[in-house]
Amino acid sequence: MDKLKKEVGKRLAEIRKSKKLNQEQFKELIGAPTVQMISGWENGHSFPSSNYLIIIAKTLDISLDYLLLGRKKGSDDASVRTYKDAAIYITELEASGLFNLNSASFNAYGNIDFVTLSSNEQTIRKLKQELDKLRSAYEIMRPELYKQAFTELLDKYDYPIQKK
Repeated sequence: MDKLKKEVGKRLAEIRKSKKLNQEQFKELIGAPTVQMISGWENGHSFPSSNYLIIIAKTLDISLDYLLLGRKKGSDDASVRTYKDAAIYITELEASGLFNLNSASFNAYGNIDFVTLSSNEQTIRKLKQELDKLRSAYEIMRPELYKQAFTELLDKYDYPIQKK
């Protein structure tokens, strides 16, 4: 998690500077209470809450994908096009330690952040149920079998997302 905090902090500082904002201006722009909070994020000593991550992404016109995972748009665009892509993206965010599915965690300031990834879309619900079942079996499965089962499950959902 410390490495991830530092990577995200470094990206955040680079983006802020590319927008020609100092920390005070950035603080005002996103409504943060102190410059020390911004400095803590950029130095990797603390991490923005999910609310601030969304505000930062919208305000600086960047994707959360880039801010959190360092993925840039372009020829290697990692956008979510299939259900498999969505599952991988959600899994990567969860594995990063920044988000928990359907749970609560405390951020560096003692505030509780609730993160719930849910959908009314039938295929997403079915995929999540299958992922939950597989995760619950993780403890009793050999790692190579778990990896194979996980890969097969994702491949099962490797078809385009139905747009409404």
